[in-house]
Amino acid sequence: MNKEQYLKNRQNYLKTQKVYKDRCYSCWQPVETCICKLSVPFNPKIKFVILTHPVEASKRIATGRLAHVCLQNSIFIRGYNFIHHPTVNKLINDDNNQCFVLYPGRQSHNLTSLNLNKKKDIFKFDRITTVFVIDGTWGNANKMLRLSPNLATLPKICFTPKNKSQFKVRKQPKDLCLSSLEAIHEIIELLGETRGFDLSLKIQDTLLTVFKFIVDDQLKKIEQYKKNHNGSLNPRTSLTKKRKRESS
Repeated sequence: MNKEQYLKNRQNYLKTQKVYKDRCYSCWQPVETCICKLSVPFNPKIKFVILTHPVEASKRIATGRLAHVCLQNSIFIRGYNFIHHPTVNKLINDDNNQCFVLYPGRQSHNLTSLNLNKKKDIFKFDRITTVFVIDGTWGNANKMLRLSPNLATLPKICFTPKNKSQFKVRKQPKDLCLSSLEAIHEIIELLGETRGFDLSLKIQDTLLTVFKFIVDDQLKKIEQYKKNHNGSLNPRTSLTKKRKRESS
């Protein structure tokens, strides 16, 4: 094989390889959809510890990671079993922290139904409200909690969502299931006043602004992809249609 043939073969090979977009190392979004200019990090006066399942962390829109970028003092941990995780156990065992897990259930404190005085009784002002957010599908979140009894035994909190999720590029298992980012926004809205966080400034809505920007961008990409593939999101389906037209 001569040099010219080798270079031609190499060029053809490279064309078949997936091209990865450059990413922003702060928000880990593709440079074209970097959210750093939209998200001025703010302190919600609640420590959020976002425990993200590896499958969730690898997705195009990982809402737990997006929330982490927006929140000062938050912690982002990737994994599925946290029973021996040093950071998690250090937070739980720190007497300055009052730890909760965001998870629905009969034993969970439903923040929506609690008045301000009751919230102040539960969430001590002289301790740091630390909320562990299990970030994954419902099935994965269940398993993560099962594998982590150090988390499962903590008091749990939940809420009744006011609106349906705006995660329009992913189907939710139930109408009132929210993404991790939307759930964190709700927690800030429901607990912020007990922490001395000024909700009237609407700084917390930075989370929703970033979320909408990413979702809208993905919706545009989906529409463009469908246009390029005869209305299909499955390239194999598009190729089958093309072959049928050619053979008819």
